[in-house]
Parts: sequence; structure tokens; C-alpha cells
Amino acid sequence: MFNFMNSSRRRWLVLLSLVAGAAIVSAAVWWPRRAGPFWDKYQRVQMRMTEREVKDILGPPMYEEYPGGSCGPTVYVWTEGSQTIGVSFDFLLSRDLPVKEGVVEKWFVSPMVSRTSEKLAGP
Repeated sequence: MFNFMNSSRRRWLVLLSLVAGAAIVSAAVWWPRRAGPFWDKYQRVQMRMTEREVKDILGPPMYEEYPGGSCGPTVYVWTEGSQTIGVSFDFLLSRDLPVKEGVVEKWFVSPMVSRTSEKLAGP
């Protein structure tokens, strides 16, 4: 009879395999991730979109801020549970129109996941 490993070693190998498998499954289930309908809505918001286009995707904002007063950007914030989407609108230069207001920055915040943000690069 061919004895590849003694029974004590085999038990440790099985135990180690079970612990590693449980760790992999736990990480896949509990690891923080950006997913779900709110994240999908965030991804649909694009730079230079108008306020109307963004509200069509996200609905009416929960909060509005005007950090620069009447001449500065407008910031809208939406929340769902512990997740937050923020969108900043400001005036953009356009070849078609002299001035148009559109998205210049957006961000997504969720617990235990680093903040994700995008900014409009240049005019």
C-alpha cells in the first residue's frame, strides 16, 4: 500500500484548505464594493450634462448648496441609505452657445469604500 502522507499531516492540510476556502468566500461576500442601482445611477451621470438630464437620472436632490453664491457653482446631493452622490454644476464655455451650465464634478461616497470622484478636465 502506498501511503502519501501520514494521517496527521493530511488532517492539517484539509483544515488549512477549509480555512482558506472560508476566507475566500467571506471576502467575496463581505468585501466592500461599488455595486447596485445607486452606483449604476452615478455612473450614468456624465460630465457636461445639464441639470435636467441629471435630475432625470437621479430625481430631485435631497440638498442644494451654493458655495460661491449666485456667481459660483451649484452643488446637488442625493442620498440612499449610507451612500451619497454629489454633483457640481457650473458654467461651461461651448462652441455652440456662449455659456451653458453643466456637470463639472461628481462624487460617490459609501462607508468602507474610498470616495470616487471625477472632475471636468479643462474647458
